Amino acid sequence: MSRILAALLLVAVLAGFVAPDAPADEAEVRALTQQWLDAWNAHDADASVALLADGALLAWANGETAVVADRAAFLEGARRFHASAAEARLDVAPTEIRVGAGSAVVFVAGTASFDGTTHVSFHGLLAMEETAAGWRITAEHSVTAPSE
Repeated sequence: MSRILAALLLVAVLAGFVAPDAPADEAEVRALTQQWLDAWNAHDADASVALLADGALLAWANGETAVVADRAAFLEGARRFHASAAEARLDVAPTEIRVGAGSAVVFVAGTASFDGTTHVSFHGLLAMEETAAGWRITAEHSVTAPSE
């Protein structure tokens, strides 16, 4: 777990050093961010997992962490989660996008509801890389706090 958190912290620190790249890349990164959000809110585990790179590091607001090492096993776990969280919804949008040569970091913020009624402040970070198959999420980290 500490390796995952250290890697995510490194990504966040380096985000300040990612130089702007072509607008086309930013549009692709924005599109991937929206696909991730749409898949999550539709509880479409297959679509969500398809957006992740092999070896992606995930650290969720509930304190759980995961590495996409065995895609089939990870997908099965994602399906179970989404089946049990039918009321959950993220209402977030990108607050900052940094795109460099083949890598990007997206910061998102808004609210999350995991029971359909209680809303909490939600902040997340998506690290992405451009692969032969297109942009993929290599790390995801999220935190929540009660909304005021």
